[in-house]
Amino acid sequence: MTESPYIAPRLTIRVGITGHRPNNLEGVDTDLLRQRIGEVLGCIKAMGLRLQEENNALGEGAPLEKGVEPSLRFVTALAAGSDSFGARAAIGEGYALNVILPFREDVYRNDFEGEALAEFERLLHHERVSSHVELHVTERPQAPAAYRSAGHLILAHSDLLIAVWNEQPGDGIGGTADIIHEARRTGLPVVLIALDGRVKLWSMAADDFDPVADGCWQPVDILDDGNLCPGGLASQIEARLLPLIAPPGAAVSASQTAEQEQVSRRCLQQFRAETLRPGSHACGYNLLRFLFTAKDRHKVGFSRFVDYRLAEERRDQWQTIAQTAADIGDEAFAETIRERLKERWLRADNVALHYSHVFRTAFIANFVLAALAVLIGLLILFFDSSLAAKAILVILELMCIGAILFVTARGQHREWHNRWLDYRNVAEVLRPACLPILMGSSPARPGLSVGVTPGQEWVAWYVRSSLREIEAPAHAVIGPEQLQAVLAAAVTDEIEGQIDYHRKNEMRAHDIDHRLEWMALCMLWAVVASGAVFLLVYGGALVVGCPEIAKAIKPLATFLGGVLPVAGAALYGIRATGDFRASSHQSARTLAELERLKHQFEVKRTAAPATDPDGMLQPSRSQVRSMLTQLGRVMTDDLKVWGMIFSERELGPGF
Repeated sequence: MTESPYIAPRLTIRVGITGHRPNNLEGVDTDLLRQRIGEVLGCIKAMGLRLQEENNALGEGAPLEKGVEPSLRFVTALAAGSDSFGARAAIGEGYALNVILPFREDVYRNDFEGEALAEFERLLHHERVSSHVELHVTERPQAPAAYRSAGHLILAHSDLLIAVWNEQPGDGIGGTADIIHEARRTGLPVVLIALDGRVKLWSMAADDFDPVADGCWQPVDILDDGNLCPGGLASQIEARLLPLIAPPGAAVSASQTAEQEQVSRRCLQQFRAETLRPGSHACGYNLLRFLFTAKDRHKVGFSRFVDYRLAEERRDQWQTIAQTAADIGDEAFAETIRERLKERWLRADNVALHYSHVFRTAFIANFVLAALAVLIGLLILFFDSSLAAKAILVILELMCIGAILFVTARGQHREWHNRWLDYRNVAEVLRPACLPILMGSSPARPGLSVGVTPGQEWVAWYVRSSLREIEAPAHAVIGPEQLQAVLAAAVTDEIEGQIDYHRKNEMRAHDIDHRLEWMALCMLWAVVASGAVFLLVYGGALVVGCPEIAKAIKPLATFLGGVLPVAGAALYGIRATGDFRASSHQSARTLAELERLKHQFEVKRTAAPATDPDGMLQPSRSQVRSMLTQLGRVMTDDLKVWGMIFSERELGPGF
C-alpha cells in the first residue's frame, strides 16, 4: 500500500486577547464588552465552519483534514477583567482555552481575591482548557517583565488579537498598550473593542513603512437590524485571516493573482499525489560521488539502488527532542511532535531526496549522452567503406539524442526541478520548528515567502498550517531548567547533525568540483597533445616522403580532436549545473556559523541557573528565544542561498 507524504493539517484558528483589568473598567458595561467579544468570535467561527464545509466538499482532494470540526482556540492569561469575561464568551462560542500564565499558578493566584479568585479557579480547571502553560521567569511577584513574556507568548499562539482597550498609552511594560504595540509591529491583525462597545480594526496604509505608525484604527459595523453587516466586521476579519489560514485556491490574497493561486493549488495537489519511496535506481549522483570522492569510494562503494533510509530516520531522529517534550509536557505532547511534526518533516525529506537524485541523475545523463552522441558520430570516420556500419552508428547517435530529448521533456513536464526545491523547502522549514515549540512557543508565522519556485505559496501555507495546529503542552511549567533542556536538545538533535552534514558536504562537493575541473582540463590538454602529435607525424611523413602515414592517422586525430573537447565540455557542464563549488563554499560558511552557535548553546545550557539584578531568572526566555532565532536565521539563510544556487539550474538537453 502506497503512503502519501501529505498529512492534511486540521483547520486551526487561534484568537488571543489582551485587555484591561477591573480597576480600568469601573463604570464600564462589561456585559456589552463580553457581548462584543462573543460577536467577534462568532464571526470567526462562522468563517471557519464555512471553510471546513468547502474543504469537505472537495472529497479526496481536500487540502485540510476532513470529518472534524475546525480547531478554535482562545489564548488567554485568565487575568481578572477582560481576560476573564472574554474566556467566558469563548466558551460560549465553543472555543478551547489555551491558558498562558505569567507566573507559576501558586504565585499568580496572588493577583486575585474574592470572586475574581473563584472565577480564575473555575476557568483554569474548566473542561474546555486544552493547554495550560505556566511561565517561571522571575522570583519577583508581579514583575512587569513576566506579564510581557506571557503577552508575547499569547501573540505567538494567535492568528488575531482581540484588545479591550481605552486607547490610552502608558500602562507600562506588559500592559495592554504594550502588547497591542507588539502585535501591530509583527503584523498580527488586531480587533479593538473600545470601552463604549465600538469595534475597530487596525488598518495599515498601502505604502506603509512602519507598521505601528503608518496606519489607523478603522471603525467597523457588526450588525445591521440583527444581521451581519455587509462590508462590516465579518468581511473585514475574513480579509485579514483568509490569506493566512485558507488553503491555496480558497482565497486570493492581495499579494497573489488568481493565476498564482491556481499554480499553488496544482502544486499542492502534486504533493498530495506523491508516494513515499524506500529508494530508487536514480544513482547518477551516487556514481559521481563514487568516481570523484575517494572517501566515499572506499567507505560505501557503489550501488545502483539508492537507499533513502526512511525507516532508519523514523527510528533514530529526534530522540532527545521527543524525550525533552515528554519531560516538559507529557508523553501526549511528545507524541504530537512525533506524529504531526517529525513525520511531516521526514515525509517531505523523503520525496525531496528522491527528486534530488532524479534531477541530478537526469542532468548528468544528458551531458554524458551528449558526449556519447558526438563520439558515435565521429566513429563514422573509421568506417568509410561500410554503409551498414554507418547506418548503425547513425541510429545509435539518434537514439542518444532521442534519449536526451525524452529525459529533458519528461523532467520538465514532471517538474522534477521545482518539486525538488519545493519539497526541500517544506522539510528544511519544518525540521528546526520543533525547538520553539518545546519552550511553549509557536513558530506560527514563518516568512510568507518560502522558496523561489512558482509553487512557493503552497509551501508557506502548508508549513504555517502544520505548525499552527500544534498546541502548547496540556500542562507545563517552563523555567530555566526547561529552557536549558531545549538548548541541549537543539545541540544534540539539530546543530550537531547539521554540523556533520555540512562538514561532509563541504569536503564532498569540493572534491567533486576539483576532480571534475581537473579531468576536464586533462581532456583539453589531451586535445593539444593529440594535435601536436599529429602535426609532428604529418610533418615527418612529408619529410620522408610517406604521405600515406599522415592519411592513415588523420581519422584518429580528427576523432580525438572532436571527442576530447566534447568530453571536457560535458564534465564542465556537469560541474556547472551541479554548482559543487558554490555548494562547498556555502556549507563552509554555514558550518562556521553552526560551530559558533554550538559553543554559545553549550555555555548557556551548562551554566548554573542564576538571577540577574532585576530578579529575572537566567537563562531567560528572551535569551533562549534569541539564540533559537539565530539558529533559525542561519538555517534560513542557508536554505535561501541553496535555493538561489539551484533555482536557475533547470534541466536542459546538455548540449
